[in-house]
Order: sequence, then structure tokens, then C-alpha cells
Amino acid sequence: MAKILIADDEKEIVRLLKIYFEAENIQVVEANDGQRALEILKQENVDIALVDIMMPRVDGYQLIKYIREKMDRYVPVIVISAKVTLSDRVLGMDLGADDYITKPFEPAEVMARVKSQLRRYVVLGSDDRVKDFLR
Repeated sequence: MAKILIADDEKEIVRLLKIYFEAENIQVVEANDGQRALEILKQENVDIALVDIMMPRVDGYQLIKYIREKMDRYVPVIVISAKVTLSDRVLGMDLGADDYITKPFEPAEVMARVKSQLRRYVVLGSDDRVKDFLR
């Protein structure tokens, strides 16, 4: 079973996405601020991370930098943010995000983008948990 970290301080968004991911047999780990997301990343192996930019304590930009600079394995990152300017999107991608989705969003599109990133992740050598999800 694939495992996704959803890091967003908007609890309704997390709840909505959790319903969609669990229906697709994806295990969800929740963080309502960036500091909690960092703690989860240090303790658990997640296969992909959905990261909001504007979070308390540690923002999404710092979280992306941590994932890219400190983690010992590759974790795809998709930004989901209300920051919609071109400079915001470019900064997120330059820091290492694999994709950028602006709010409001359609959950079906988020699911499709997650599946797309997980397919790429399999090519990079992920374990069988993700491969089983994609069958």
C-alpha cells in the first residue's frame, strides 16, 4: 500500500483528500503544520508528499528544501497552494517540487497527479508497495 503525507493547515482540505486517497487504498499520514510534517518525514517512510506552502511553524518551501537536501531517498513532492502567481509556482518548482496545484482544486485531478508521480517513482526504483497500488 502506498503512503502519502498530506501537509496542510486547512483541516477540511486534508479531510477531503483523505477520503479520496483511502478509497484508492492509499494510506494517509496527516500534518497540520510544517513542523509536524518534518517529524513525520523523520519517522516514517512516505512514498509521496502533498505540501501546502502557507503553514504555521515551518512553511512549505522549507519543507521541500528539507525533503530534497536531507532525506536519504527520493520522495515526490506535489505542492497544493493558494499562492497562484507565476513567481510562487516557479519558486516551488525550483526548490524541488515535482508538481504544483493551485487552490481551489478538483480532488480527481489531485488523484491523477499523485498516480502520475507514483508511476515515475516506480521507474526510479521504489518498493513493491507502490507497484501494487498501480496495478
